[in-house]
Amino acid sequence: MFLWTLRAHAAALTRDPNNAALLYYQALLLRPEPNEATFFEIRGVRQGLDPNEHLRQYLNLQSCQKTIKLALAATKIPRCNWGFSYSYGHGISTDVSLQLHQLSGLLEVYARTLAADGKYREAPEMCLGMCQLAVRIGDDTYFMFYRSHFVDTRARICIQHILGSMPLDVDTLTWLQGKLATGQGTRWRPAKALKNFRYMQCSF
Repeated sequence: MFLWTLRAHAAALTRDPNNAALLYYQALLLRPEPNEATFFEIRGVRQGLDPNEHLRQYLNLQSCQKTIKLALAATKIPRCNWGFSYSYGHGISTDVSLQLHQLSGLLEVYARTLAADGKYREAPEMCLGMCQLAVRIGDDTYFMFYRSHFVDTRARICIQHILGSMPLDVDTLTWLQGKLATGQGTRWRPAKALKNFRYMQCSF
């Protein structure tokens, strides 16, 4: 009877969202704002320094872990519609772009920290999540095109860092090679991005 009640309750729940953007937006809202010291520690790790315990405490915050899990869960959803008002001449805003930049930075620092702790299989998964986020940002405007390529480039720099710090592991390398070979990268279409940007500017 108890199990039947649980199944009935689960069936009555609303289905999970089928739009990855909804999870990304939740991740942006949950991401804890780092203080000044943590901000410089994040920047240092992205530049190649080893993570310290203070930064690890930040990354282990419940809100930080939820942010990371939501961002990774979003990569599993095929559809991503940010809900921007293109018909009114608006693409990604400066605020949203900055927050997506900070979210990708959090994933990168977490990946580098995992690698520093010897978790060489989990670390590249964060980078692959960054690659997927880059694709999801898209190139509907020139600003989005720029941000997408920036995130994609940072993800691949992070992968190089992880590969350079880990011992030889054929299984992990084969797995990562397959993921990169089948994954969709950020498209190189600057002409399209500029054309869309010009069209929106001229329409209003």
